Amino acid sequence: MIRRFLIFSTIACLLASPIAVYADVVIGNDFLYKNENKAEQIGERHYGKEFVINSPSGYVIPKEEPGSEQGVSTAYSYKGTSPGGRDDKPYTFEGDFFIFKNGEIITITHTYLHKGKYWGVMSYSHTYQPPGWIPIDELLVTYDRQDFETLNKDYFYTYTGGYEAVLNAKKLVEWEWPGSDKEKRIVESYIAERANVLYAYKDRDGREWGKAKYSERWICLSDPENNKIPSFYPALQPTRWSPDGIYDWSAETAIYPPADVVSADNTIYPPADVVSAETAIYPPADVVSADTAIYPPADVVSADTAIYPPADVVSLVISGNINMTLLIISLFVVLLAGVVVLIFILGKRNNRRERND
Repeated sequence: MIRRFLIFSTIACLLASPIAVYADVVIGNDFLYKNENKAEQIGERHYGKEFVINSPSGYVIPKEEPGSEQGVSTAYSYKGTSPGGRDDKPYTFEGDFFIFKNGEIITITHTYLHKGKYWGVMSYSHTYQPPGWIPIDELLVTYDRQDFETLNKDYFYTYTGGYEAVLNAKKLVEWEWPGSDKEKRIVESYIAERANVLYAYKDRDGREWGKAKYSERWICLSDPENNKIPSFYPALQPTRWSPDGIYDWSAETAIYPPADVVSADNTIYPPADVVSAETAIYPPADVVSADTAIYPPADVVSADTAIYPPADVVSLVISGNINMTLLIISLFVVLLAGVVVLIFILGKRNNRRERND
């Protein structure tokens, strides 16, 4: 009985799990999934690399795929939440496309060469999906830990000293790289696990630093608890991206200021309120047109005043909660299979009893 139940449950799990896996890979990432063999992963492992928006237009509108004119609609995101999860600073408004202004930081995970022009796909999140594609020429790559290690690899050496200062510390300060001006991280647990470094680096003041194997961040082995060490190695200025991964950090790069989005009919869309050519103001709650008609947030008003209630609006991209839904469905399938098997076994027992009687 138990053997049959386990076999049946295992089969049900194997049938249900590919659904969740496929959804995790494909949803909001369809073009990349279909062209993964032609795309190049960028950055450290699968984390991607941070870029800053720097378009001559003052902003970028991510596209659904390289070379496309179709922007990524805000209908694919959670209402009222910007791509950084910051509700107080919406990038766009409902019914329009995602807009990222110059100076904003985004993460690119892959690049794709389309008709001689490189495009980068953004890292998706629960507030911004599906990930859109942006021409790499309209971005600048930012300096990070991987760049520091590439430029300074000749100064690294095998650490042979002790870890007494680390093991006796009540807390550790982890740095992006030695002397970094990036945000530091204070850790108070798993300290002993960090007493093992991949390689070491000595700064100009004689302090020894080590890259912890556990977290892949840097620790000042000479003074591991000190978060007041001056930033003696700040990040270099953003520069142009290169396919070979070798960046010229000393090159002078033109920086373009952010700008408001101007549509074909000269309608200006600033980050907070939307001002049309007729000076109609659209505040966050009610949308007021030029004729003062009020349209509440629940309804979507088209150009011919047709009303589309939220229940009838169908998005091509399912939200990030689909994985949880699929998991619940998978568990329900397994449970249902177990109940069916149990009923079948009990039925056979009753039949045997009736024959014996």
